[in-house]
Amino acid sequence: MNNVYLIGHLTKEPELTYTPQGLAVLTNSIAVDDGWGDKKKTYFFNLKWFDKVAETVATVTHKGQKIAINGNLLQRSYEKDGKRQYVIEIRVKEFKLLSFKEKSPDAAEVYQPLSDEDLPF
Repeated sequence: MNNVYLIGHLTKEPELTYTPQGLAVLTNSIAVDDGWGDKKKTYFFNLKWFDKVAETVATVTHKGQKIAINGNLLQRSYEKDGKRQYVIEIRVKEFKLLSFKEKSPDAAEVYQPLSDEDLPF
């Protein structure tokens, strides 16, 4: 059985890309705490979403949000400096947002009142 259930906080803003075939792929990572006090450890896991869910997750999640995920482990490999490197990621099948954090607006998105001179008519 290959199932992973985690609760943690997203560590970065979502990164949405598309494969040459047009499949949406979203990557992010999650920080999961284990233990408390002096024995507390934090583990980091890479996450991947695919297809329409990836596009949705890109619009509703932000760095720092608490999230519960259910998925399975994926292993891939690549060459670096002539050596085979292996990466284990979690393909997220289901998720639930446990906190809602508003994205801070960019300077261009901040509301500015218009004057009559700004109107084109």
